[in-house]
Amino acid sequence: MQRVITDLEVMRWFRNGVGLAESFRSSAKSLVSALHDRFDHSANKNSGIVFRPVDEDRVVCYVDTPFAKGRIVLSALFLDDKVVGVLNVERQRFDREDVVYWESAYRIILPLNDSPYIEQADEVYQVQHKDQFDDDAAMSVQVAAVSIAAALIKDSSH
Repeated sequence: MQRVITDLEVMRWFRNGVGLAESFRSSAKSLVSALHDRFDHSANKNSGIVFRPVDEDRVVCYVDTPFAKGRIVLSALFLDDKVVGVLNVERQRFDREDVVYWESAYRIILPLNDSPYIEQADEVYQVQHKDQFDDDAAMSVQVAAVSIAAALIKDSSH
């Protein structure tokens, strides 16, 4: 049974809403920058995966692959009694009249004072991206990037 969130709990988090939003935006920019930097090098250029950081209202990045296009949108969510930032990866779709719409494909959680993480089934994968000269951090960013690209082409009808 899901717990009901009281107005007092919500108000506690909104006391510093601007600060939380800035913190989540900073975390999002840091991760997106790491994704961009990782795939901007010649070793990864043949993948065709491109992360284009932007500073739009909610959109923090556009993603291009040889097979699909997507975007990463920053939002917030009340999760496990805490407010967390969320990077929603959305795939570009077209309706019958060829009008673009966006469909949720994947998400990355941005905790307030911890590394971003991805939840898949019963597993949690932390994205260590702060030190790109560290081999584990570089691999972590690579895994996140490929997971994002794969989510854009997965069949959403199943």
